[in-house]
Amino acid sequence: LDIPTYTERVTNDPTQGVQEVTRSFVDVGTVAGVITDEGEDWFQTGSSDAELVRLRDEVAGAASREERAGVVEELSRHVLEQAYFIPLEQNVQRIYVQSPQLSGITFNAVAIPSYHAATKEEA
Repeated sequence: LDIPTYTERVTNDPTQGVQEVTRSFVDVGTVAGVITDEGEDWFQTGSSDAELVRLRDEVAGAASREERAGVVEELSRHVLEQAYFIPLEQNVQRIYVQSPQLSGITFNAVAIPSYHAATKEEA
């Protein structure tokens, strides 16, 4: 995964350069789909971690929110215990209020707005 140019490549917009360096998912099912070799294989485990593969499949097949929440907790614990991922920070959700006259606002992968190319339209 080429993090520094991810947004630029996804949006095909070279003005989205290296300051846009993160990626986030709303749904853990998406994450579960990229952590083994059937996705992007972020942790480079292939399918060698049978527990990770099992948890990935259980997240995808959970029949209820409650069942899924339990599996997600298990998956998170397993990933941390194996040290595949060590969280360094926690992003807090933000709410932005802005004028409807602004245009040209872009958003990075975690929905933080960038106003560097924004302009104000005349009313």
